[in-house]
Amino acid sequence: MAGEKSNVSADTIPSFRPGTTILLIQSSSLALVGLRYMLELMNACVVAVEGSGQALDELYDNDLKPDATVVGNVLACGVTGIAAILAVRGATRNNLPAVLLTGDCDPGLLAAEAAAHGIIFLRKPIVPANLIRILVDLISKSAQS
Repeated sequence: MAGEKSNVSADTIPSFRPGTTILLIQSSSLALVGLRYMLELMNACVVAVEGSGQALDELYDNDLKPDATVVGNVLACGVTGIAAILAVRGATRNNLPAVLLTGDCDPGLLAAEAAAHGIIFLRKPIVPANLIRILVDLISKSAQS
């Protein structure tokens, strides 16, 4: 299976509401910069870090209160994306909306584990419009509950 396909036209890509904060955790500098730029273009405030330790520092030291998190599956020091999401959720004491990005060729077990934790799973390459739409929807549903 190749990456996801887009059925979203450019004029239907939603924007984030003002003040929306996304915590982005990616060990790849190139992916970190690209995703940050894409999310900021859609009006998100993005806190971008390369590992779960840095993410927790942001949460504790800067009193960060993200609306959602986007996390790569393979992070520094062998930490998995799911472990990072669960650590962030534990630190924020809420079921923070989360999207896990992976380039794994056979992601079956990973997808099942992500689903068990209520984490949205996307296989790379991602379609930017789909990621934005998913995040806007997750944040909206989270705000209503």
